[in-house]
Amino acid sequence: MHGSSLRAWKTIRVPNERSPARTGLLMVTFLLAAVTLTACGQKNEAASENSKNKVKEALEEAVSREFKLYEGMKRSVLEAEKKAAGNKEAAQRAAE
Repeated sequence: MHGSSLRAWKTIRVPNERSPARTGLLMVTFLLAAVTLTACGQKNEAASENSKNKVKEALEEAVSREFKLYEGMKRSVLEAEKKAAGNKEAAQRAAE
């Protein structure tokens, strides 16, 4: 019985020669693998681009916030200087 099942296995096995069906199956397998890999690469590139855009937006927001803060401080200093100059002139007038 053992010998008969071994013979049946030998008849089912694919021969070493490249048959058209085997070649077609290999081509389809490689094509499917290539499509899958390129699709994954595009997804990663899109995710990377999206990440870069988010970082760029956050950086622009931080810089614009700092610039607005600087502009506000600059205005406050100028107003304080004008007020101090006005107070100094008023003090000089009062002293005369």
